Amino acid sequence: MKQLLDFSPVIAFVIAYFSTRDFKLATMVIIGASAIQIAISWSIWKKVERMHWITFLILVVLGGLTLAFDDERFLKWKPTIVNWLFAAALLGSQIFAKRNFLQRIIEGMLKNTGEVTLNVPQKSWGFLNVYASLFFILAGFINLHVAFNYDTDTWVTFKLVGLTGLNLAGMIALFSYLFRYMKQNESESVNDNKDSD
Repeated sequence: MKQLLDFSPVIAFVIAYFSTRDFKLATMVIIGASAIQIAISWSIWKKVERMHWITFLILVVLGGLTLAFDDERFLKWKPTIVNWLFAAALLGSQIFAKRNFLQRIIEGMLKNTGEVTLNVPQKSWGFLNVYASLFFILAGFINLHVAFNYDTDTWVTFKLVGLTGLNLAGMIALFSYLFRYMKQNESESVNDNKDSD
C-alpha cells in the first residue's frame, strides 16, 4: 500500500495528461495528488516522510511556475531536481557523517524486517554511496535529455515508465552487490527449520 501511495501522484498525473492532453490540468492534478498523499500518510502512520515534503514543495514551486507562465518546461525539471537533491544529500553525508546516508537508509530498512543482517565493510559503504550519487546525477541528466529533445507525450511516458524502470535497475544492481554481505538471522533460520519439521 505504501509503495502504491508513493507512486500515486505520478500515476494521477499520467492519467490526467493522457485523458485530456492538458498539461496545465495534469499539473494541478499532480500537486493536488501530492497534497492528498501527505494527508493520507499522516492519517495512517501519523508521520510524513521527508522526501514527500520535499517533493511537494518542489511541485508547488515548479508546478506554480508552469501554471503562472503556461510553460511546461518548469515542471519537466522536477525529476532532475529531486534526483540531484538525492545525490547532494548522499555526497554530503559521505563527507560530514560517520555513517553515510545510503548506509543509514538500507540498515534501517533491514532492521525493520528483522530477518536479515548486513556486515558490509565501511569502505564498501563509501563505494556504494558514491555509486548511488552518480546514479541519481545520471538519472537527472537523462530526464533533461528526454524532456527537451522529445515531445511531451514521450516525456510523460518516460516519467512513469522510464524513470521507474531506471530506478528499479539501479536498486537491483545495488542489492546484487549487497547480497554477498547479507546473512539471515539465526532465530529466523531456527523457526524455518522447526516449521519444516
